[in-house]
Amino acid sequence: MAMPSMQDDTIIEAKLSPSAKAVLEVVHEIEDGQDAKVFQDGPDTDHLRTMTKTFRGSMYSALTKRLAEVIDMGGVSIITQSDLMSLAIDLWNRNASRLSETEVAVIKGATESPGLALNELALKVGLSYPQARRAHQRLRECGIFRVLGSLNLDSMGLERVLLVMKSPQLVLSGPYIEKTLFVDGSSPTAYLVAVVAREQTANLLHLVKSLRSAAESIFVWRLSAGKLGFSDLYLNARTSSWEPDLIHFRLMLRGGGSPIVLGDSALSLQPRVSYTPADLTIIDQLRDNFMKTANEIVVSTGLSESTAFRKRQQILNSGIILPRPRVQVPTLCERVIVILPPDLAGDVLPAWSMLPVTYVSRVCSIEDASQERVLLLAAVPRGVGRVVVGVLSSELSHVEDHSAHVVSSGSEGFVSMASMFDRRSGTWKWSRGDFFDVRPYSIVRREVDDVSLPIDLA
Repeated sequence: MAMPSMQDDTIIEAKLSPSAKAVLEVVHEIEDGQDAKVFQDGPDTDHLRTMTKTFRGSMYSALTKRLAEVIDMGGVSIITQSDLMSLAIDLWNRNASRLSETEVAVIKGATESPGLALNELALKVGLSYPQARRAHQRLRECGIFRVLGSLNLDSMGLERVLLVMKSPQLVLSGPYIEKTLFVDGSSPTAYLVAVVAREQTANLLHLVKSLRSAAESIFVWRLSAGKLGFSDLYLNARTSSWEPDLIHFRLMLRGGGSPIVLGDSALSLQPRVSYTPADLTIIDQLRDNFMKTANEIVVSTGLSESTAFRKRQQILNSGIILPRPRVQVPTLCERVIVILPPDLAGDVLPAWSMLPVTYVSRVCSIEDASQERVLLLAAVPRGVGRVVVGVLSSELSHVEDHSAHVVSSGSEGFVSMASMFDRRSGTWKWSRGDFFDVRPYSIVRREVDDVSLPIDLA
């Protein structure tokens, strides 16, 4: 990378606002190892520190080089702090998304087997332990790959429900709504994922029915855990950029596939569950980071060492929480969601699995168990989603019973187990006022963004 000259530095400095100039100096200080002298902790400063420390090469050099290029085009009067932060985020996103061969191998292996220890993962993907450790560390520090904990809902008496609301005036929100996806357009659609006690599913259905007059249509589905997939087929090794070949994708769709046969979704009996406060605390810790050690749990919760070690091992052995891979490549910032019948899904899946990051799940109507569908999600580069939807619409034009959309915005999170479980009664809490709100769609839609888009609905 060619370094800006002293003349360039002077020109850049003249165009920066005082706060932007301070941010650029902070980046320089961080790279020199002096961040402790210039920082006051906060979300923005923490983010800038993380980006600077995980940037391959010099972020300061990349920023000044890009600023010099922009200023050289002419017409630039002032560059604000917001402008500089946006540029830093864009440069970091591109930089972090440049995956090496070893990093790709680690993501593929860990996505297939998320619970493996590093030495086992290295053996699985054919790397030395130091190679796997370095790649895994960078992926974790950049937030590209993590192993979360997914609740084994069946063993806990819980149910994952997907609400699909077309052209709604009112939608549900609140702690039990863990993930949302919103599709804008002439017929806006809200996809809401809730986790509730299985014994309260009828109450949730009753609540949803009360909203049907405020939407064109509402479907209520049981949503299986599904599976996350990762493919590097469309990763350009020369440029380290993701370039889906949509001609290949179209031809793959024409190749067809094997029909998907969905077995009966018979539900087990409501299990009796009992958890101590320590159980619930540790479950929440493992949901956020399945690989968190007992020592780390002690530090973050204040539990005693003996309790943390013993309870953590009991929880892992019980299988109530399972390892779940999370892949977030910054430049794969667009989401495509598709719902289609099982027989059609068999034709689409071979092509779909070639997209960079994918999620496949089964949904079954709560009101009519004979209605079954397959839900597909994919993370693709910005601008590719609409082309993918166009290709699907063209190749599946002979079938009416499917939908494909580019997601406009969304959110994800989870409610703590301690707030869900009533220890005195040994049941999961249900209170419409405490855990669900009925709110105008327009307000809920404005509260989410196009950055926090989930790819995995489990």
